[in-house]
Amino acid sequence: MVVVRLRWLVALEIAVLVAAATGLGLVGHVLAARVRPAAAPRPGASALPPAGPRAAAPTAPGPAARAALEDLRPVPAIVPDIVEEGLFDGARDDLLLERIRTGRITSIKFNRGGSSISLRLTFADGSRAACKPDQVNLQSVPRKEIAAYRLNRLLGLSGVPPAAARRLTRDEIERLLTPDSRVFLSRILAEVLFDADGVAGAVVSHWVPEIRDAKLEKDYIPIWEAWLRQDGVWPPRRGDFVRQLSGLLVLDLLTSNYDRFTGTNDLMSPDGRTLYYMDNTIGFYLEPEGHPRPRDYFLKCQRFSRRVYERLKALTGASLRAELEKEPTPPWSILTDEELAAVLQRRDFALAHIERLIQEHGASRVLIWQ
Repeated sequence: MVVVRLRWLVALEIAVLVAAATGLGLVGHVLAARVRPAAAPRPGASALPPAGPRAAAPTAPGPAARAALEDLRPVPAIVPDIVEEGLFDGARDDLLLERIRTGRITSIKFNRGGSSISLRLTFADGSRAACKPDQVNLQSVPRKEIAAYRLNRLLGLSGVPPAAARRLTRDEIERLLTPDSRVFLSRILAEVLFDADGVAGAVVSHWVPEIRDAKLEKDYIPIWEAWLRQDGVWPPRRGDFVRQLSGLLVLDLLTSNYDRFTGTNDLMSPDGRTLYYMDNTIGFYLEPEGHPRPRDYFLKCQRFSRRVYERLKALTGASLRAELEKEPTPPWSILTDEELAAVLQRRDFALAHIERLIQEHGASRVLIWQ
């Protein structure tokens, strides 16, 4: 009996020990789960916007945007600067400007899809140009495209296609309009502002032959906003594209262009390397701090090119006037005195934002591109 009792006590003690060990294991597992460091985020997850309310937040990222986020990888902050001044898509600006100013027009096509009158000119050498004549639609003021192109160049940017002034006659349009566009002739003649001699001022822009959607609107806005924050990361080999996007936000603030990211005017090259700053005829209004939409995008940007920052500091009324005067004999003043003064006010606003960031984070973390 004594032996049996001892065996029973030993067995009971073992069972208690096993149970205790099991219980401790479970408790330890639970505790470990509570105190274990958070799992490392998926590559690129730090590019997601922070939790919590956002001012004027866009719609939540949809499936396509979430798929894009999966491809994000941390990359070095500083990437090579490939800006070549005086070139657009590898061609010299002066040659492109001369061709679109003086080339003999062989056909005119109506560009469908917008609320304004937009034409496509084909020249005798086969090259083409986008053309917007002066018109009754006050949201489309062609001279502002030239102003945006010239200001883009003053900032050391190369996103706005070269744009120049030209005059179109009523006779040219009636004679050269393509057969498939003739259905729009009555609208063109009614909305284009011809003078007493049947001549209209117009802006012609270098025609970019191949473009595609840059995917910067709607669900994608939180993604690229995160790229431009101090803690943001972007996909491999996209650093130069992000640099161009930062430059676009600066330009849109200076021009007070509120039409960006609202339709089909955020476009890029088919290989995704070049961002085109197209459709700038809405802008150059008189808000000293810019229209709320471009101002909001700009203020969320925390990374800039040192070149753009230095050019902002050097931008003056005299330098902007001198740049605008490079356009020979335009049919109007490209910017009014009031519009030019408003650009300089917005320049001051932009510089104040960038300098606050430099003071907070240091120049090397804010001016990350040359």
